[in-house]
Amino acid sequence: MRLYSVCQPGHMIRPFNVTLAMSARRAEGVSRSGMTERYHFRLRGLSEVIEDEDGVLASSIEVAVAEATQLIAEMRARGELPDPAELWSVEIHTGDGVVLRSLQLY
Repeated sequence: MRLYSVCQPGHMIRPFNVTLAMSARRAEGVSRSGMTERYHFRLRGLSEVIEDEDGVLASSIEVAVAEATQLIAEMRARGELPDPAELWSVEIHTGDGVVLRSLQLY
């Protein structure tokens, strides 16, 4: 999954390298159902928005929430969480931008 950072003002886009590997548990959640949907992650801070261009296929919003939760845990373990003063959150949204869930990083 490729994430792109949209910097304020002017909404300039720059690449933001974050790699996610789906765990076996979540991969099973995707493969159990023939009906999958594409969910996208958006990291949102006070002065920056980082967009997920590719998204992830998941059998449900719950599986997508598990993916986002795993992303946050991996970033925390690597010491890569951004400044808490920026009030970062992860928004899970559809391809057309409808936000389905929002999770706080801290």
